[in-house]
Amino acid sequence: KVQLEQSSDLETYRNAKQELKLRLKNLDELLNRKLYASTATETAIKYDAWLKSHQPFHWLAEYYDIINGNGGFDVVIGNPPYVEFPSKDVQYLFKKLSTSECGNLYGCCIERAINISSEIGKFSFIVPVAISCSKRMNDVILLLKEKSETIYFSHYDDRPGKLFEMIEHLRACIIVSSKKQKLTTEIFSTKYNRWYTENRCNLFSNLCYNNVSEFVDSYIIPKMSFPLESEINRIVQGQRDALGFKQSKTTNNNVYYRSAGGGYFLLIKNNKSITYINGILEDVKAEKKFSLFPEINNSCIGALLSSTLFYWNYIAYTDCRNLQKSFIDSFKFPNSIIRDNQIIAEGVKLFNDYEKKKYTKSTHYKSTGNDVVYDEYYPKKSKPIIDEIDKLLAKHYGFTEEELDFIINYDIKYRMGDELNEDGENENETRVEVKSSLNTLKDKNVSSAQNSEQEEKSLIIFIRHEILERIKSGEKTTFKRYLDDEEFAKKVLIVENGKFKSSDDNCPFTAKDITSIKFVCDSESLVKEVSKITFRKAKDEQGNIAWKIIFHF
Repeated sequence: KVQLEQSSDLETYRNAKQELKLRLKNLDELLNRKLYASTATETAIKYDAWLKSHQPFHWLAEYYDIINGNGGFDVVIGNPPYVEFPSKDVQYLFKKLSTSECGNLYGCCIERAINISSEIGKFSFIVPVAISCSKRMNDVILLLKEKSETIYFSHYDDRPGKLFEMIEHLRACIIVSSKKQKLTTEIFSTKYNRWYTENRCNLFSNLCYNNVSEFVDSYIIPKMSFPLESEINRIVQGQRDALGFKQSKTTNNNVYYRSAGGGYFLLIKNNKSITYINGILEDVKAEKKFSLFPEINNSCIGALLSSTLFYWNYIAYTDCRNLQKSFIDSFKFPNSIIRDNQIIAEGVKLFNDYEKKKYTKSTHYKSTGNDVVYDEYYPKKSKPIIDEIDKLLAKHYGFTEEELDFIINYDIKYRMGDELNEDGENENETRVEVKSSLNTLKDKNVSSAQNSEQEEKSLIIFIRHEILERIKSGEKTTFKRYLDDEEFAKKVLIVENGKFKSSDDNCPFTAKDITSIKFVCDSESLVKEVSKITFRKAKDEQGNIAWKIIFHF
């Protein structure tokens, strides 16, 4: 009021302001002395040194009306420090915090943020992705579940695009929670989001959350965006056998795995990697092994761990950087797999293919002076064999065609990169404008072709919104892989002069034969976002000519 009304007594205002500052300074000193007396001793550290190192902040004094009157802040957001403790940078302890054993400041900051929130408060922090899968963060997750009604976890890779361009590596998680108003807690999660830099502006608008409450086990929050993933996970978790039950410490029947730096593929092998340092054979530091009972074929288990199914599970449940033996031990599978000779054969085929396509490199390291010769492997070049393994595994797990399609194409846009466009890259693309027609889907099938009364040649595509969302977000890049896929080909029909014309294994039409396309989808808004459909000539795994259908948003 004094500042707005110039006629007011400005001198009285200045004096009152100075008096308030002095009272706050004295209060701050009093609180500092009491805190020092309760947490330190003169023999351990002097008051002035303690004040400089600890820099105490008294929320009640600084924000009295908010903390005392409102019961706390209605919204708390932040990017807390990611600093390990105890360390030379953090020499004090957090004995009064329930998260004091988490080992990183961001965990303790989460507890503080929750404590200064009001009863209806909302809280959001950006923290490392380890928050949702690290055992030492158990107390932090327990606190979040205890105090929150809903918690949302969204997860982000740092390749190929980054959340923060100035930071080289930050696999991040953004937490958003609301204070508990009811007894139960619901937890929602996204997949492990990846994106290209040019698509960063659409990253948050394309986030898709999935209720994962049933899968949350103490500190682990699985990274899953879609109900389809939940169904796959139920099937996997419902198996009785786990890999830990098949291991022996007395045999040389080994499976080798890289424990770090997996990236878009995990490197699993049935033989030991070879590295020479200054001409002497050495072990690869990141390569670990475990031994199986003699009656179990190591190529079979190696094939299982090389599958996209296992990779998807690894991304969902780990920090996406380290493959630990405890996670391998806990992976569940049908016992019938170990007796499947086809899986054993595909495993042998896969590992032989790895050896054929490996590249031996020789490097001199100036920092150590060492000359190193090692083999570099490229699992993505063997993706067709991995796909065959996943098809065989699907029969044992009982996956549907839709679930298998999701597994095989999981993150394929980023895992395969330019490999997707190697075949037919120079072919002319035929672009067909989209004509949308909406209807509510009752059939569970995600794609089919239906009758039409049109006289011109028309392709009618029935597609559920979940599939379109996955394509839009980059989870899938093509629709049902190839048109001449044996199962899908039976469902693709061309309308010619008002009559059906069924396709065959050779895909009886070219893109120019189609004069219009109709979408039948249960989401009008998503259909409107599709700008065009591209048909690209390619080859399937057997070398036959095929057509990919690519949606553009």
